[in-house]
Amino acid sequence: MAGYIRNGTLLKLCNSAPVVRQGVLKTLYNKSSMLGNIQPLQSRQVAFACLCTSREMASLPLGSDPPTPSVFYSYVLCAIDQRGHIYIVDFVANRFWTVARTGVAATACCFNSVRRREIIIAMSDKSIHCYNIDSLNLQWKITLDQMSSVTPGTELDSNGLLKALRVSYFDMVKGGDLLAYAGLSSTVYVWNLVEKRLLHEILVPAFRDTYIAQLAFVGSTNILAILSNTGMLIFIDAAEAKFVGHVQGKHQFNSFAISPDGCVLSCVLMDAKYIVSTVRLDEILYPNTRHTDIEHTEFDEKVNVFQEESCVLNRRKLGKFLAHYGEYPSKYRALIWRFLLKLPENRAGYEALLDQNVHPNYKSFRKSFPLKSDRQAKSMERILSSLAFWSPIFGNLDYLPAMIFPFVLLFSHDIFSGFEVIMTVLLNWCQKWWEYYPNPPIDCLDMVEELLGFHDPELLSHFVQHNVTSQTYCWIMMQSLFSELFSNPDWLKLWDHLLTQPPSFMYCFIVAYITTLRTPLLSINKQQDFKFVFQRRSPILLTRVIQEAYRVQSVTPERISPRTFLKGFEPCLKGAYPVFNAYPEFIVNYQTQMKEKIRSDEAEYLSKRYLNIVMAKKMADELARLSDELKQDKKTWDSVDFKMDQMVEKWWEQMMGEEDMRQESKTKLGILEKEKRATAMRQIAEARKAFADHQIHTTEQHIASISRAIGHNRRSQAQAREQEEIDAAFKDIEREWMRRRDEMVHMRGELEAVQRGRVEKLVRHVEDTTIHQ
Repeated sequence: MAGYIRNGTLLKLCNSAPVVRQGVLKTLYNKSSMLGNIQPLQSRQVAFACLCTSREMASLPLGSDPPTPSVFYSYVLCAIDQRGHIYIVDFVANRFWTVARTGVAATACCFNSVRRREIIIAMSDKSIHCYNIDSLNLQWKITLDQMSSVTPGTELDSNGLLKALRVSYFDMVKGGDLLAYAGLSSTVYVWNLVEKRLLHEILVPAFRDTYIAQLAFVGSTNILAILSNTGMLIFIDAAEAKFVGHVQGKHQFNSFAISPDGCVLSCVLMDAKYIVSTVRLDEILYPNTRHTDIEHTEFDEKVNVFQEESCVLNRRKLGKFLAHYGEYPSKYRALIWRFLLKLPENRAGYEALLDQNVHPNYKSFRKSFPLKSDRQAKSMERILSSLAFWSPIFGNLDYLPAMIFPFVLLFSHDIFSGFEVIMTVLLNWCQKWWEYYPNPPIDCLDMVEELLGFHDPELLSHFVQHNVTSQTYCWIMMQSLFSELFSNPDWLKLWDHLLTQPPSFMYCFIVAYITTLRTPLLSINKQQDFKFVFQRRSPILLTRVIQEAYRVQSVTPERISPRTFLKGFEPCLKGAYPVFNAYPEFIVNYQTQMKEKIRSDEAEYLSKRYLNIVMAKKMADELARLSDELKQDKKTWDSVDFKMDQMVEKWWEQMMGEEDMRQESKTKLGILEKEKRATAMRQIAEARKAFADHQIHTTEQHIASISRAIGHNRRSQAQAREQEEIDAAFKDIEREWMRRRDEMVHMRGELEAVQRGRVEKLVRHVEDTTIHQ
């Protein structure tokens, strides 16, 4: 493979591997040390600024004559030079290309964790760019000034923010348990994120007079690669704080990037910054790896290419490997599954499904399917929503989360591939499952029943005798794709065989699983016991069941074989996802409409409930205000009533005092008594008139106050009752006042009569005295 790029940055990428000399790379690797060299074309050389690798594997070749790179190089490498030229190297496709020429040097880069075909680059001009490596388009661009408005509280200027970010280096292990941190010193801090505590504080003696320039975890292991500013690269076990090995020789490292599987190290050397070299790091993943030395490594040497027979994925060879070992290596299982299923890599279609956000039917799926990891829950939410938008039937299956969860768990770091794997499995291994929805797949269950009747008629008659249908002994395990019957390692091992074989093999496995449990099944006779057996893990050896499944497949006659009923494996076509409508559309549409109606009714009910709560709160506030007003009015009335009583008492005291004064005046005055009595009578009349006027005025004021209170609070029933009590009390007071006035008038009348009698007696006495004189 040869490709040419201008400006001399990158000229030739040779798919070659040098023969390792004796004593070279003794412990770290002992086979091939370099996949290719990148050599300058022109005399003027441009140094590389930064490197990064994709978090997912590159597209695997599916043609008859694929290229021949090693499977260890199944990833995409991004290299950016100091002129801002962005290069992408696809080792599997055996090609590289230029994404953009920005003209600005890059300081850091990484692939987008959500849209895996996007590269995010931090530039030296304080800006961040995002490019699509396929379409070569600039997706977005932001500057640090724009970021400061998004993150309030940052008071540093752009230069200060850049310096602050350059002080520290972080990396997290893929499992999310460990976080490694290092500053401008020779100390590495390892944090346990699960327990939220500092696990180790590792001082690197070899870096005593230097500082750490870069660190990164190797693949999914706990091994940490640390680079000093002098170019020395060492490896430590971050979990156990142990030294693993180091790399040294005539070449010193300037920067590096490790492949997602941790098998390949891409690096830029200090004495040749215009060359990107790749080194195999396979044996660093093994715990027995010890000290590593590189005495001499020739990065400029070209040697023979790997032989094609040893590296290319082949279904026939994979089948032999699976038959011999019983399962695929866990490290390469995801890669092998992708190859077996021939995934279409329709990223545009997948991103279009993602852009529709969360499907309404799965907004609350976490309540019915709780997960401890928020990352796994988000991945499940994305895949479930994408499936529901792809075909409406998958938005109405209650058992879909349990069915796809093991696949999501396996592809937790590559959700795009996980989605396409699930889609391919649903299209091929779940054929005819939803033709009678919401009923079980009757045709498939009849096929299993017919197979069981052929291979174990006694067990089938036992099921029939106890009214156990295929929905119990077959459909229950099919709904979860056997994830409830086996542990995760056994489930992965089982699906290694299912994906390698045609879809019909799954039904042979179902019959083999049932017949393997024939002894306990023949001993039970209750429906609940049968359901319990097919919903729980049974203590059986999976290898034995798989062997029985292969036997069932080989001895089953062609007339009842699932191969005659089901289609063979058909991969999804590239370019666009297929249309899936193998279900009763009117039922699914009706269910979708009913669910939408229920959601709208629930939203309307919640809205009305909120309005009722608001109205009730307003009414309570209004009642409280009216109650306060009534209390204030009652307090005012009591105060006025008390003052009126005081005025009446004062008046009575005044009247009694005047009566005493008049009595004294009667005894002291003789001749002038009549005139004084006339004057007193005028005063009494005037006082009576003033008192009456005052009482009338006070009464009018009270009546006006009560009328205003009644008119203001007449809409409240409680206020009306209170007002009636006030009116009754006022009437009692009025009657009491009238009674007292009548008594006063009566007493005044009697007093006047007594006074008149006295005057008449005095007159008669005077007349009699005059006559006698």
